[in-house]
Amino acid sequence: IVMRMILILILIYKLFFIFLIYNLLMFFRSVISSVLVLASLQFFGEEYIIGKAHIEPGIDVVFEAAPKDIIYPIGKFLEEDKIYLLPLIKK
Repeated sequence: IVMRMILILILIYKLFFIFLIYNLLMFFRSVISSVLVLASLQFFGEEYIIGKAHIEPGIDVVFEAAPKDIIYPIGKFLEEDKIYLLPLIKK
C-alpha cells in the first residue's frame, strides 16, 4: 500500500509538472504574439513621414502622408481648407 501511494504521488507530481510547463508555454506564446503585434504597428503604421523642418523660434514641423482623418472635437482645430503653409516652405 505504501508503494502504491508513492507511485500515485509521483504520478501527481509529473502531471502537475506537465501542466505547469504547458501553462508557461501558453503564457510565453501570448507574450511573444503581443510583442509582435505591437512591433508590427510600429513598422507598418499608416502615417509616412515626408520630411521635417525647424522654424525659429524653436518650432519643429513634421510633414506626413496619411489617410484623411476626422479630428475631434470638431471646431476646435483649424479646418483643412483654412490651412496655408506656403510661407513656411522654403525654396
